[in-house]
Amino acid sequence: MMKPKLALFLVCMAALTGCATSSLGSGSLVINASAAWDKQPEVLEALTNQVGKEWSRNITMNRVNAPKGTTVRLMVQIFSDGGEPYPKSIRGGTQKSRRACARATMTAIRKTIKSWSPEMIKDLGNQQILTFTFVYS
Repeated sequence: MMKPKLALFLVCMAALTGCATSSLGSGSLVINASAAWDKQPEVLEALTNQVGKEWSRNITMNRVNAPKGTTVRLMVQIFSDGGEPYPKSIRGGTQKSRRACARATMTAIRKTIKSWSPEMIKDLGNQQILTFTFVYS
């Protein structure tokens, strides 16, 4: 489990930098997004929750045992027309831990925001880049 001071720090950083956080039994997740997402907080929260669920499920099903503190950063480009999310980069961790993070993220994006509403397009434009940081505990 995440230490209370670290959890509080992550929540404060999220409020300052336009990102969402989630603390899970398997670790913690931070999603960095542009300030435009401030106009779509429900969507970002739903995405954060879904990525967390998918990540926990992937870790359990695939028996990913990354060392405590292992950090994986995944940058993904998403599109308003419902096109496939495009992973721009993935760094850190082991091959198995990176795969678990990437699968969780892509599945969650497809489930949560595969089609954008006209309001989302107005607020976010035609594409966005999100950075997901996974920290194993």
